[in-house]
Amino acid sequence: MMSIVRSWRGPSAFALIALPMAVVSIAPQATGQIYQPTIVTANLNTDTGIGANEVNMVNGNGLIGDTLPTGSTVAAAMATTHAFGGSFIDSYVSVGAPPDYFAANGPVSAVLDLGADVEVGSVILWQYENNGGNGTNVGNHAKTIELQFNTDAEGSASFGGAVTTIEMAPVLDPGNTGTVPNGAQAFAVGGGNSYRYVQMTITDNHFESPDVTGGGDRIGVGEIRFAREAVPEPASVFLVYLASLAILAIRKRR
Repeated sequence: MMSIVRSWRGPSAFALIALPMAVVSIAPQATGQIYQPTIVTANLNTDTGIGANEVNMVNGNGLIGDTLPTGSTVAAAMATTHAFGGSFIDSYVSVGAPPDYFAANGPVSAVLDLGADVEVGSVILWQYENNGGNGTNVGNHAKTIELQFNTDAEGSASFGGAVTTIEMAPVLDPGNTGTVPNGAQAFAVGGGNSYRYVQMTITDNHFESPDVTGGGDRIGVGEIRFAREAVPEPASVFLVYLASLAILAIRKRR
């Protein structure tokens, strides 16, 4: 099976995430259409016992400024942030399995429905909103995600096509300021082909990632959207991540 990798490997790599309006002007195609998916089936091991709900990663809860329904622009999506702090209530989050969720459990997955066959050029995600209490205990943030696509005719029951792998950056707030944005992370996927169904499989979190000081016993995602066009790269969240690393490096030298 062919696999297409969209990976983020740290400060030395080229991050496949898109810049926000505040950092760079978005190319004309960024006015293209957003698709808000629904969940067909899920195997997410959601922690319903604490009130978590996987629907919160597709219903706009936690998005600040715009809930981004289908028909919204990519420019609006890239300018939208997600809640980030001590809560989890506006995100999907799994049950806990310390110390590392994926050491005790397999991948989590969901099949998403875009409503009809539509051209897909990008996926746009926002990280899990919980900051672990100090801004760097963000091991529960999603890292490695695999996507597979089906047309309406192929249905949602099984996926045998190419796997596209993306890697999300964590949101780090080393100063625990509460002002670091949980911004959109965009990745080119789909190749502009028409699809209706997307199987999303999360295979890793940021447990023991560089400069992540805690967490990892769960896996969470804030929100997900798809877009018709490929969003320009690289990304704002990567720039925020670089700034966070610089702050941490300065503190370590003191």
